[in-house]
Amino acid sequence: AYNYLMRLRFMRQITTIMDEEKIPDNYINPHNLSALDQIMLKEIFKMIEKLQQNLSVEFTGQV
Repeated sequence: AYNYLMRLRFMRQITTIMDEEKIPDNYINPHNLSALDQIMLKEIFKMIEKLQQNLSVEFTGQV
């Protein structure tokens, strides 16, 4: 998941430098992603949410 997010970020920065001639940033507009990338991003966020919930239970005992 981390590598996938970093690839999206890196590609965005390259595009910004090459095509838009602007200072690169980390903003990724989900509407500009392919359908597959959008699905992958949603799945990654679900994984992150589950990890956060598990950590919350582990460290606070609360759901």
